[in-house]
Amino acid sequence: MKNTIIFLTVISFLGIATEVVAQQDALFTQYIDAQLYSNPAYAGSNDHITIAGIHRQQWAGFQGAPMTTGLMVHSPLHYESVGIGLDLWNDNIGTLNRSTAAANFAYRFKFKNGGKLSLGVKGIADFNFADISTLSNAENDPRAYELTNSITPNAGVGILYKSPKWFMGAGVPRLLDNKNIVTNGGYVNDMTAYVLAGVVFDLKNDWFFRPSTQLRAGMNTPLSIDATAMFISKNIVYFGVNYRHNASIGFIAQYKLNPQIKLGYAFDLGTSNLLRATNMGTHEVVLSYDMNFSKSSVASPRFF
Repeated sequence: MKNTIIFLTVISFLGIATEVVAQQDALFTQYIDAQLYSNPAYAGSNDHITIAGIHRQQWAGFQGAPMTTGLMVHSPLHYESVGIGLDLWNDNIGTLNRSTAAANFAYRFKFKNGGKLSLGVKGIADFNFADISTLSNAENDPRAYELTNSITPNAGVGILYKSPKWFMGAGVPRLLDNKNIVTNGGYVNDMTAYVLAGVVFDLKNDWFFRPSTQLRAGMNTPLSIDATAMFISKNIVYFGVNYRHNASIGFIAQYKLNPQIKLGYAFDLGTSNLLRATNMGTHEVVLSYDMNFSKSSVASPRFF
């Protein structure tokens, strides 16, 4: 019961939920590697089949703290102007669980300077569940017994410009507001927009510097701003820091086991006194695999 009270206090303090049972779209520290989640225009943008998995355990040590696991697969078609993708997700927060399946479609316009402009659409099915048996005081709240499992459809859109040296994209993964808390198994899906941008600078001797940013704005949540500074050595070792305004500071380390497989880890520590005192930080792991990888890709490495 004590952990539950602390957890709900933190949720309210951060403004993550407008109601006890509210849920917003996920937020990642290694957002460069999870772009398909927020922007369907990213589908196929790597010019080969990409498979990536990500797991984020927020506020480790809190019972019922948010946890997100996802799998992303995307590729261009033989007609390279078209990209398709599939992303599967599972979100847990307290007694609530949401599993998501999303299909992505992108159409790309190529420019002579090597840049590509993509427009994307996403179709989503959310499977919402509520397990009140995990609550210690559900019998005192009649609304807890009104929560029902459900399937809710949704749709998203996105746009992305990507060149070898910089990119900028914007996406809204859920356009529809599903606000009926009871029929949606306790979830409130407010429309949330993401804007991501990054650029890479050649520092010579196979060293690169990649600053990037992510902005997330919801209908009923405060603006979230990420700023990341990443250093890259020989396109093998990646390391840097991330700052999330008024929320956390984190460290990111990634390593390419070979030209196709990359493993990454991020650790975030909340900047508020309450978060520092009540949990062991946030942990995030990424593993990606690039199929049909060619030697030309090594000569012209992909940074985004």
